[in-house]
Amino acid sequence: MDDYLSKPLVPALLFSKLSDLALALMGRAGDTAAGGGAPGAAPASGDAVAAFDTAPMDNLALIMTQDDLHGVIDLFLDDVGKRIARIGAAAAQKDLAATGQEAHAIRGSADNVGALRLGHLASALEAACRDGEHDNAERIADALPAAAVSASDALCAWRDARLHAAAVTSPVADAAMTSGQPANRSGPSS
Repeated sequence: MDDYLSKPLVPALLFSKLSDLALALMGRAGDTAAGGGAPGAAPASGDAVAAFDTAPMDNLALIMTQDDLHGVIDLFLDDVGKRIARIGAAAAQKDLAATGQEAHAIRGSADNVGALRLGHLASALEAACRDGEHDNAERIADALPAAAVSASDALCAWRDARLHAAAVTSPVADAAMTSGQPANRSGPSS
């Protein structure tokens, strides 16, 4: 395959890929039109792509328990950090195969949690590795850590907002609000 979108499909990423394809068919590289780089070169920062789309996580929240959802988030946060480190080591050794494999894994997990910019950069890195573009791969690999931090921060903010909303609307909080008493979440006092 030349390109791949993981499930669940993210509409913004799908339209971005289709736009890139249409521009390429017209003889122009999509990245040049969007970011002013060299033809075929991926943008260094992926700034044209939003950092985070809540839709994939919102959809998961509909079918998963809160604990399972937090497990998914924790797994992503742990895994992406390890993979970024492995990409750095592989890129330093000019090992495009290993760099591309790690980028592929990041792309799939990033897209699944809504980390659009990180997924976009990982996809561009995977393509650069596949095409033997050492300099482009190195440049994109250098941009991945910041995108990973941004994605992690956004994902944690999403989780924290859900926790706050749940705490505000929980039965204990509702009872406390109607009685005028502060909520006691630790149970009866002795």
